[in-house]
Amino acid sequence: MNPWPMGIVAGLGIVVSVNIWMVTVAVGGRPIQEAERPYEAGVEFEKVLETRRASVALGYSAQVEVVDGVARIQLSDTRGAPVTGLRGFIEARRSDRADLDFQGEWGETAPGVYVASRPFPQGGHWRLQSRFEGGAAPFLDDRRLAVTR
Repeated sequence: MNPWPMGIVAGLGIVVSVNIWMVTVAVGGRPIQEAERPYEAGVEFEKVLETRRASVALGYSAQVEVVDGVARIQLSDTRGAPVTGLRGFIEARRSDRADLDFQGEWGETAPGVYVASRPFPQGGHWRLQSRFEGGAAPFLDDRRLAVTR
């Protein structure tokens, strides 16, 4: 007797059994919901995307440097002229140490040059999110920095 037909039937039986088990597990588990109110979360995220599009349309550029643990950002427009008179907010986060995360403000020290109100408490890899208001639209800057102390 040839073993091939029995092997094919056994292989298909295993595939069907595994599929039935996967469907049972998927249907029997509780549903995973990302947000408590997903529609409202989607509407809010759409507003964030609109703000980002308006920010990009401004055409501003930002140069960031960290000196002695203090962040400094220089804003310029499409012609290279400094962007002045804005009010800036900063949020700095680390992925490995949430206890070091902080929020602060950017203070203008020279035309188009803004300095963070708080220094980085420690060196490492940081996500720096900035928001500047007072212009035609809010300007957003989101970047990752390697801070050395």
